[in-house]
Amino acid sequence: MNREENLAWEKVIGAFMVRFSLVEFEVTRGLIDFTNDDFENLKDLPFSKRVRKFKNNVCHMHLTYAKKKELYRNLEKLDKLASVRNLIAHSPLLLSIRSLMEDRSEGEIQSIRDPDVYLTKEDLSRHLEDLRNQEDVLYELLAEAGFSMAPT
Repeated sequence: MNREENLAWEKVIGAFMVRFSLVEFEVTRGLIDFTNDDFENLKDLPFSKRVRKFKNNVCHMHLTYAKKKELYRNLEKLDKLASVRNLIAHSPLLLSIRSLMEDRSEGEIQSIRDPDVYLTKEDLSRHLEDLRNQEDVLYELLAEAGFSMAPT
């Protein structure tokens, strides 16, 4: 891959990782704000366990039933997007053998453990867009839950 292609990958990888780290922070902050947990109890838990804890507490939040359902689905989607984050973090960006066999020369992030698990730049761009959408939903619902919990 040439320098221009590497820079394009760096841009989408960086954007995804930055966005995901903000989501991870908000999930942890949400647990602290809406449960009896504190940072010391949460800091060493993997993201999936924090999400599970949060999902288990959604029913206690001051949101309508429809909004609770939406938040629960949002957390499930974010948990699935964590697998993309993990693939990026633990797998190399390589020249795609598949693309070479089709007379193209493109990179892909390929799992070291399973060669059938890989991401093209287009795949990652779609995941980034989904992450941005889910992030917006998370912020909106956490803000609504926080405001509706304020004393009247």
